[in-house]
Amino acid sequence: MQLNIYIPKAKERLIEEIQRLARKKNRSKNELVVAALEVYLKENDMADTAFGVFDLGIGDGALERASLHEQRLGQV
Repeated sequence: MQLNIYIPKAKERLIEEIQRLARKKNRSKNELVVAALEVYLKENDMADTAFGVFDLGIGDGALERASLHEQRLGQV
């Protein structure tokens, strides 16, 4: 498989660092990028991330499901 990655001009130093490290380690740039992605994805696995709590902008604190649907249910 192939994945092309755009590196912005402002991040050009990343390419230079990858090239330098590839020469030093005698590995291809591709191998280094794949290895870095594997480490990043393992450390940032979204399956282990708890979902955040978001303010719905209503009520004064904790709400119960029934209170969210109170008006609609009252019209039935």
